[in-house]
Formats: sequence, C-alpha cells, structure tokens
Amino acid sequence: MRVLIVLPRNMRYGEVGATSIDLTVRDLVEHRPDWVQCTIAAAHSGETFAGHEVVRIAETSTRKKVKDVVALLRTEPYDVVVVQQHLPTAAKLARVTDIPVILHTHNFQKSAQRSGIFPSLRRQFRLSRYQSLAGLIHVSEACHAHFRKHWPEFEGLQTVVYNGLDMCAWQPQVRREEVILCTARNVAEKGVLPAAEATREVLNLRQDWRAIFILSETVPGDDYAQATLATLRGHKRISVLLDQPHAVVKKAYESSAIAIVPSVWDEPFGRTALEGHAGGCSVVSSSSGGLAEVSGGHALKLRSVTKESIVEALLSLIDGSALRSSLANRGRLFVERNFDIVSVSQHFADFCRAVASSNQAKRGH
Repeated sequence: MRVLIVLPRNMRYGEVGATSIDLTVRDLVEHRPDWVQCTIAAAHSGETFAGHEVVRIAETSTRKKVKDVVALLRTEPYDVVVVQQHLPTAAKLARVTDIPVILHTHNFQKSAQRSGIFPSLRRQFRLSRYQSLAGLIHVSEACHAHFRKHWPEFEGLQTVVYNGLDMCAWQPQVRREEVILCTARNVAEKGVLPAAEATREVLNLRQDWRAIFILSETVPGDDYAQATLATLRGHKRISVLLDQPHAVVKKAYESSAIAIVPSVWDEPFGRTALEGHAGGCSVVSSSSGGLAEVSGGHALKLRSVTKESIVEALLSLIDGSALRSSLANRGRLFVERNFDIVSVSQHFADFCRAVASSNQAKRGH
C-alpha cells in the first residue's frame, strides 16, 4: 500500500527544529509495517530526515499546494492521502481526486454555533469540508470525544492514533541527576512563566538542585516570552537552551529526575509528558486535556497552574525520593504498554488500509 503524507505549512521535517507533527510523522514512517510505503510531501527546504522519501511542494498558498499534490498523485499510484492538520487542504484535495483523503488532526477541532443565519452557514460550510473526507485520525480520545460531540453528522471512518515512541531507543539513566526539566514553547498556554517562577523559588530552598529549560518559539518583543527569559536567566543554577535539536531534548529527559508539564490550555495530546515518562522522569503535570491519557494517573497532578502549586509539587518530589522513584517507574511502564511506536504505526497503517478498502467498495471496485 502506498501512502502520501502531506505536511502543513511551517514544518521543519529534519533533525533541527522539528515540530511535534514532524516527529510524529517521522516515527510513523520509520516504524511502519513492511507492506506500507510512505512518501512525504513537504515545503521544508532544509535537510530532511535521513532515509525518508520527501517531495517538495509549495508553501505559498493552499491552492498552489493542492495543485502540486494533485500533480504528484498523477505520477504515482497512491492508495490513500493523509493530510496532516490542515482541513482546507484535505477538503480541496478530496474534491479533486478519487483517492481517499484522511485528515490527521493534532488538536481539538473547532466547534461551531448552530443558531443564527451566518453562524449556521459557516457551520454547514465546515461540515461540508469534513464530509468530503474519507476518514479522520484524532490524536487522543479527548479530541475524538470532542469531535463526536460537536460534529455528530460526520459519516467517515474515525480512529485515534496516539503519538508513539520507540521505547528501545529511550534509555533512562538509573542514577538520575538532581535536575528539574521543562521543555516547551515559550507561550502563555504552556504555563512556562509560573513554572519558571516556581523553579527559582524551589532552587533557593534546595541548594543541591538545578534546572534546565529548553524553550522554542521565543519571539523577540513578546512580553510573555521575555518575562519568562528574564525570570530564568536571573538564576545561576538555571540553564536556558533555545531551539535545540530533539537529540538534546531526549538526552535531558533521560537524565533529569523531574520533568514539569504545566500546560494551561487543554492539551490535545501532550508529547512532552510522553517523553518525560519514556526518559524515566518523575512527571509533574497539569493533566489538562489529553495529558491525562498520556500519564494514566502516573504523574503528580498540579492543583492549578500557579507558582504556589508548582512549588508545592516540586518540593514534594525533591523531598520524597520514594514517591519520585515510584512515579518514574510506573510512568515508564505505562507508556511502554500504551505508546510503543511499532503498535501505533501498525494501527495507523491498518486504518489507512481500511479507508482505502472502504473507498474501493463504495466505487464498486
């Protein structure tokens, strides 16, 4: 079976600067079953992941991107197209090709009002886009439930495909470094500022510990981002690393004792928590949205995403080595059982095959 995977704008499908979507696609492709062949359609102009078949497409507009993808579909016999994240691209493709199109979502899909003329028209327009699709992939059960609630009319096939990890490639250190780790986008919804403020206070109380903050998307001139950096850089035992390769992030997870995931918004999934558990950290989490599924009750849940609550949680783990060890061990076992990339990739491939078969049956082939 041949699968064409279409990436959205602003992706960086390579070792440097890869987004969570890039990493998800990379892992699905690298661990796919032998009977699946994948091609990546991407606008990324830099060096791509080694060994992956990548075809360049336009990034200037949805119309130009769709035109490039359609031209590509005419050159090779693909069985299914999987569009990452971008509904307009998926819907346009579905209307101009007989090949079934799946939208692989990585967030909660927008709800839409039913009352009022214009809101109702907008809802019908968005629904028509969904109905043009052959299938939908959600990143978590939370996202799936949200979609079913707000778009019950959707008639295509649906499934949940979690982000997965190659657990054999994650090698937690037995002897953990006394480090508090936070990796996140430096934006308000990720809760990094209260995490930074709490970490400063905790380090002042526990002199043997230090912290590492690995941040991305730190926009110059953004007040929130700059406040976070100012808070962190004022402490000699806090290291701040910006826009690091994933290998650096992975190594930090494999050695640090504690990882903080202080998201304020409802996370669609929560890959940072998954990597924290895989790396052997004791995870402190807001458990918002899909984060609860990722940790399965094996993270220390924050009462709220505030400086005070984060301080309380960090001190309980620093001072409670038995609790720290228990959470780390149980968290690692949980993600091994539920998020192994081989099983995840198999499920992704099986769903693509089911959609392709369903499409053939509808067309009478």
